[in-house]
Amino acid sequence: MCLPYQIDRLAIQCPETTLILAHIGGFFSGESALNVAERRRNVLVDTSEIPFPDMVRKAVNRLGAEKVLWGTDAPCCDIGHEIKKVELAHLTVEQQRLIFAENYARLMGINLETFHD
Repeated sequence: MCLPYQIDRLAIQCPETTLILAHIGGFFSGESALNVAERRRNVLVDTSEIPFPDMVRKAVNRLGAEKVLWGTDAPCCDIGHEIKKVELAHLTVEQQRLIFAENYARLMGINLETFHD
């Protein structure tokens, strides 16, 4: 396990690599994770296993929805709870669309328009 400020050093050394801070840094490192993701363009956070909708909202407010990814930590965490947590963060439909799908598609170079009828 790495702490957010350790990832900060890695982000500096590998600026072309996208790094994802899972769990928005974890139960006790959320603020540190947001600090790192704010100052490093190549660092994103994911929502897995962090049980606080308010922290998801805070991540979106500070970083923009473009730097937040939905995560499950399945099978350890119930996927329904992971979805509900993002819904309870009171985000816009556009922000939810980015978090649940569009950010992943962008990272992987997938054109989601090809999946629509």
